[in-house]
Amino acid sequence: MRQNADVTDTFTVAGEALIDLVQTEPATFVARAGGSPFNVAVTLARLGQSVSLAARAGRDGFGDLLVDSAARDGVDVSGFDRAEQPTTLAVATLDERGSARYDFYFDATAGLGWTVLPQPRTPFLHVGSIASWRQPSAPLVLEVQQRAHASGDVLVSYDPNVRPNLMDASARATLADGLRAAHLIKVSDEDLAFLHPDDDPGEVAARWCAGGADLVVVTHGGSGAVAYGPRGELARSPAPRITVVDTVGAGDSFMGGLLAALADAGLQRPQQLRAAVATDSATIGAALTQAVLVAAYTCEQRGANPPTRAQLDAARVRLAR
Repeated sequence: MRQNADVTDTFTVAGEALIDLVQTEPATFVARAGGSPFNVAVTLARLGQSVSLAARAGRDGFGDLLVDSAARDGVDVSGFDRAEQPTTLAVATLDERGSARYDFYFDATAGLGWTVLPQPRTPFLHVGSIASWRQPSAPLVLEVQQRAHASGDVLVSYDPNVRPNLMDASARATLADGLRAAHLIKVSDEDLAFLHPDDDPGEVAARWCAGGADLVVVTHGGSGAVAYGPRGELARSPAPRITVVDTVGAGDSFMGGLLAALADAGLQRPQQLRAAVATDSATIGAALTQAVLVAAYTCEQRGANPPTRAQLDAARVRLAR
């Protein structure tokens, strides 16, 4: 995060950055910059938002790729911690529909090894994914999240981005703590199927809102997304018909698209989001629609490649036909 008190961003994103080795042919993989928080930060920057990324990478070629890629897109990378350990890897294999399955290589790598994580000085803090619930990073990320949430001045968003093969009882407990320290929760239907397999998404959203969340958004892949508030469903947005190349980064770009739309609508503090949820479902619906469109665009690309503002505007016209 920037240490110059005279320069501030709108968003702080904290979490893992890693290299996605994405399958392009049966025996061919291409290295791409990735990690859920990394992808959220890049999406925000491409959509014209001012964003700082707190992440860790090795002092190796893959680490250079991560930092250089984020900086080219306009992300403030002054909060990037370069470590002696190698950069973390994820291998993404694709099925016949382009859906990605991930295998992660975290042990003895840089990705989650923070010793210090500064408190943000921005209206928004986004956290989530593996760094928020897996050791050794989880306690640090949770502490920053809880302090920001308790301040009342920082709008905290959280995407657990569940990875069942990496989760144990401790991770689930930390994830539950993270859910209680968020104003905005975004979760996929696949996440819910793992976390609450017997419950309706609306019922889970109602419990999370009762626990303190102002807005819960559930994504349903090709069926779009639904937004819930304390009084129930607020809005839903169908997904446009597209040709899916792959789904790498789709959920992350959805999150970035949603946050960018909320910021553009002036909902940059918890009390502003709370008021909009209570009285302005149209604004929430418009943000949801943008998020779905950003995710759809990303699914049309190879790898996590979210749109710029100009590309989003063009896709809005093209996919509305």
